[in-house]
Amino acid sequence: MLTKSKIRNPFPMIGKVFKYEFMSGNKTLGPIYGIMMILALLVRFFISDSLENLTPDAVKITLGMLLFVTFFAAFIVTVVFIEKRFKKGMLEDEAYLNLSLPVTMTEHIVGRLLTFSVWFLMYVVASFISTFISTEIFKEFKFSEIKDFFQEFYEEFGVHFGNFMGTGIVYGLSIMLLIIMFIVVVNAITHLVKKNRKVVEIIVVIVLITVFVSIMKCVIGVSDIFENGPEVAHFFYISIWKLVILNFVTVVVDVIATQAILKFRLNLE
Repeated sequence: MLTKSKIRNPFPMIGKVFKYEFMSGNKTLGPIYGIMMILALLVRFFISDSLENLTPDAVKITLGMLLFVTFFAAFIVTVVFIEKRFKKGMLEDEAYLNLSLPVTMTEHIVGRLLTFSVWFLMYVVASFISTFISTEIFKEFKFSEIKDFFQEFYEEFGVHFGNFMGTGIVYGLSIMLLIIMFIVVVNAITHLVKKNRKVVEIIVVIVLITVFVSIMKCVIGVSDIFENGPEVAHFFYISIWKLVILNFVTVVVDVIATQAILKFRLNLE
């Protein structure tokens, strides 16, 4: 006789967590990223060939500075919003409802990690589009020169451009996940205490960053860069992959630590 499998399919619940969190943040973050792209369009409009000579330098400088500040502000808002959503949904008033649902702690964490990752990707895409719109970086670029560019890049650095870009994308993804889980694990650890949480939070941040930087130095061997000479580009390429592995390992450790804290030592407000 066949027995029903007791293995739980986590994806439906992760999807529900993702949908709820994404909808709660989209109303705040979406307009901010939209404003960034609108400012980029204004910058592009006033530096266009037809208006560049007519637009006062003060206006162009002001718009450029405003766009730069918006890039930075959007990043800070994204980070702060991720922290607020995690605290509210898992540690404060919404946690009483969320933790009463038939969703495991792992599904809660993974669902939120996916949501926060999508928000970060939205910021990256909006920043890239805004930069593309507001500048003339690619204006002089010709597709006929792509092959020559790839060849020159390989001769100069000893690494194929496609591999370099792929490595950069993976590294950026690992950094994004690292930042998100750093925010999450700091809040989880801080919530273990009932008093002086701001002081404890600062101490936790300093300790975790110090430990990570120390491990990173050991993994990369920063001092070796001065001994490689012509092979410095290859050393840099290998170092990036070492950092990618370190970042993903750290993310996994942070997920496990956060899960353990929320499951066994949770102290709701």
